[in-house]
Amino acid sequence: PLWNLDELLIERAPGEVRVWLRSMTTTSTTPATRVDIFTGDLNTNAFRAFLARRWRNGFAMQFGGQQIATQTGRVSAFGAEGTRRLRSDGESQAFYLRLGWARGKLSVDAFANAISRERDAHTPRSGFLALPAFKGQRRDAYVRIGYGDTSSGLWSQAIVSALRTRQDGTDSTAIVARDTITIEGDTIRGQTQHVVAVGYRATWWSASLTNRVRPRGGVAAHAPVVRANASWKWLDAGGWIERNGRDSTDRTDLFARVRPFSWLTMVAGRSSRSPADTTGRPASSTLRAEVAVRLKGLWVGGGILRDDASFQGTLPLLGMPATTFGTAAATGVSATVHGRLYKDLRLDVVAVNWNAAQFNRPKTQVRTELALVSQWLRKFPKGQFGFNARLILDSRSGVPFFYGANEEPTKWITEPAIVATGLLEIRIQRGTLFYQYRNLTGGQYEQIRGITMPPAVQMYGVRWEFFN
Repeated sequence: PLWNLDELLIERAPGEVRVWLRSMTTTSTTPATRVDIFTGDLNTNAFRAFLARRWRNGFAMQFGGQQIATQTGRVSAFGAEGTRRLRSDGESQAFYLRLGWARGKLSVDAFANAISRERDAHTPRSGFLALPAFKGQRRDAYVRIGYGDTSSGLWSQAIVSALRTRQDGTDSTAIVARDTITIEGDTIRGQTQHVVAVGYRATWWSASLTNRVRPRGGVAAHAPVVRANASWKWLDAGGWIERNGRDSTDRTDLFARVRPFSWLTMVAGRSSRSPADTTGRPASSTLRAEVAVRLKGLWVGGGILRDDASFQGTLPLLGMPATTFGTAAATGVSATVHGRLYKDLRLDVVAVNWNAAQFNRPKTQVRTELALVSQWLRKFPKGQFGFNARLILDSRSGVPFFYGANEEPTKWITEPAIVATGLLEIRIQRGTLFYQYRNLTGGQYEQIRGITMPPAVQMYGVRWEFFN
């Protein structure tokens, strides 16, 4: 490939992790540009730009940057001076640069990313935690050399990366749940990582061996990983095994997917965690089995989930010390509906109900998304027009969190929440007008106990993509 563009967004919600990944590969040397401009409630303004170019001599460049600010009470979105209104106003800038070169099977690239964030203090509602002001930076960088193509044949890669974070401010103390905590206002943290990987991809199977080395305190922690996948007719299967020296835990993931008919799919997976005896933590595993049946344009499915008893690490919120505590085994039932409801109308429903709420996981969670997505090809046969309208409804029961000492952690439970979000996008050629309305009802809710999420917020703007 002449250049790649990857967009990755990870959203952490209580009890689950959602990952959206878009990957694009092209052999064109035509420059690609994208520009986003949007504004919204609370005087929120944002600008984003991206440029990618590949030359015929093998050299490639990607550059991007963005600036976003919510400045209801701020003096300036770009200045360092804050406000005393305690509304959590803030701003963030991010810039990244990637340079690379490829010739034949050999490729080399370097990447650097810089993020700066600043947020004013926040006065909480009754019974909630006060958020102190924050100002900090994050820096990521790596250098990679590779030989071969990961999509076919033998390949290998070596990566050296570094991460540095900095928080600027003054130390402060607070009393939370009868505990006096100290918040470090000025800290610098850094970590380097070295990765070596080799693998092979055939027509119906692939395998790889990776070793991740993270030096810390003069000791190099190794984390070797073996990964293998196979696809044969109606069967897909794979495995992932890691021995992590960082936390002295062996992890194993195994999965199998069976598709005996075009209208039937069955999936089963098992994950195990085996800490070393010296840690004092018990071994545990998680099981998942699901089946889905296609009914015309819809896939309807359900399954069983099982999570063994294990130890959890508490969230070190606002300077509180991280602690561990035991959790009981839990069983859950899942249900899903996904696909075309009628013509261009699509429905996506994911529901999980556990026998009891656990730390950072609600007892019941339902996400429903109704989408109307169309290019209206009868009127625009060349695809010059696109329409995307979505209504998303997230419902969660209360989620328990624990803070404080190991002997007597304080248990806090979030409020049950129902959050609705609306989205509208209209694309004409390469330009897209968009409008979002998050938290339509404006109700107060939280994802982490003690921190109130934003009220109703509207955002609207335009996005352009160019190839010229």
